[in-house]
Amino acid sequence: MRLFSFATMTRKEVINVFQTDVELIYDKGESSAITKLVMEHVFGLNYKSNTHENVNVSQETLLRQYLERLRNYEPVQYILGQAWFCNHIYKVNSSVLIPRPETEELILLIKQNLKSSHIGSIIEIGTGSGCIAIELSLLFAQATVIATDISENALEMARKNAESLRASVSFINESLFVPSSKTIQTKVDLIVSNPPYITQQEATQMHPNVLQWEPHTALFVKENPLEFYIAIASLATNILNDKGYVFLELNPDYAFQVAQCFTEKGFTQVEIVKDISGKERFLKVQ
Repeated sequence: MRLFSFATMTRKEVINVFQTDVELIYDKGESSAITKLVMEHVFGLNYKSNTHENVNVSQETLLRQYLERLRNYEPVQYILGQAWFCNHIYKVNSSVLIPRPETEELILLIKQNLKSSHIGSIIEIGTGSGCIAIELSLLFAQATVIATDISENALEMARKNAESLRASVSFINESLFVPSSKTIQTKVDLIVSNPPYITQQEATQMHPNVLQWEPHTALFVKENPLEFYIAIASLATNILNDKGYVFLELNPDYAFQVAQCFTEKGFTQVEIVKDISGKERFLKVQ
């Protein structure tokens, strides 16, 4: 740990020193993105236009706190208490998964494929921060949107996000593997989910900022990497309306096997869709 005083520096100097320190933990590209988020939070969105100004005492205190937490591998989104997703700010903490760019692609895929007038009811399984359900509620304003999660702490955060973004979503505390009678009796036009899909073997290769901080129940499967998809396929046979859709985020290593979970249930229109990086990341079922 290097010793220095932010209080004797200009903002420009602080930015350079801060990013250099963060690069001890993350690669250069990610360090730059993290530094940008922190500087915007501490100095405001126009921080680059006032780089000659000095840092005040309260700003130095914040920067030192944030840097110390980053050194402990805490994700910057948890430190700041927020994350950007689909051009909206979502409140986050360690009880919910940090929204990923791939999940933004899932929202875009749904938007490109579905007409608003055809979607009257939606259910999201495993909502976490609520970002998927909330974005779909804003996108399909006329639809009834339900979001479920096994974690009440996650649902508390999701409710705050829905209120902040003025989205109409009903949140239910339940397990996919033991759905309530109300859920089973619901008929919907769209089922969507980004369920846990990372295997224990893959977990050993992950960065400490994920392993030590993000909720394992939202990330990892214990044994069968298909267990959540099998359950979703079974639920879909009961609650999906005729001509309804299922959109899922996938582990690219198991995309074909996930597709089989649905074809084995009698679904005939099952398509694996690649993400912007060319990985088989999503499943579209009709």
